[in-house]
Amino acid sequence: MSVRPQVERIKPPALRAGDNIGIVAPASYFSRQDFEAGCAALQQMGYNPVFDPSIFERELYFAGSVDRRVRELEAMFLRDDVRAILCARGPSESIHRV
Repeated sequence: MSVRPQVERIKPPALRAGDNIGIVAPASYFSRQDFEAGCAALQQMGYNPVFDPSIFERELYFAGSVDRRVRELEAMFLRDDVRAILCARGPSESIHRV
């Protein structure tokens, strides 16, 4: 019987009204209408959804090229003003970008 090592859990600070939530599209394309409805729901909860305008690009059934999706995700992780990151869709075909 093996013993699993204890993993220290990291709990991020709670989100607060006015916080920016980054939205990325690392997988397939999505309905702009659904996206806008989701952003509106986040705004009703008091959050500010932020995203790159290139999020609406489409290549085959993906949300733009692999390069576009990788750049978008990296840029969102580097933003100091973003408190959380959500995916517009996923996770299919996303793991090779991580």
